[in-house]
Amino acid sequence: MPGAALLTFVMFNFSRLQADTAVWWIVTLQVAMSIGLAMIFTPAFTSGLNPLPPNLYSHGSATLSTLQQVAGAAGTALLVGIMQAGTTVIQNPDGSTTTDAIPGVHTAFLTATALGVVAFVLTLFMRKATPENTRVTIEGSEPAAH
Repeated sequence: MPGAALLTFVMFNFSRLQADTAVWWIVTLQVAMSIGLAMIFTPAFTSGLNPLPPNLYSHGSATLSTLQQVAGAAGTALLVGIMQAGTTVIQNPDGSTTTDAIPGVHTAFLTATALGVVAFVLTLFMRKATPENTRVTIEGSEPAAH
């Protein structure tokens, strides 16, 4: 829960950034975001892998890592699309154009804030799983020896 709360706080603060925001504040938010993600992923992965019997740990870990990469790519694509949709191009009197990406960035980070709230609510439903005593084997594989 603390990691999801921290991540939501950071995303909201990212949505308030302006062109003149101090670099130290952006770096602080970035570090806090990394800490928040670590605080989310470590217990989530443990909770997700605990119910598996030992002979399926490698498969569970590979599946979890793959899903993390796919979800990260999909989330990035979604937020970049939202950012692009909110970016405005202004036609100047001399015929040149000026691009203002700040509204798009704000919208993308507000969307990330909403996703952070969803993640926080989901953490309320996480429970501590204990490894099962049953052993499951994949067809054609041998159970691990003790």
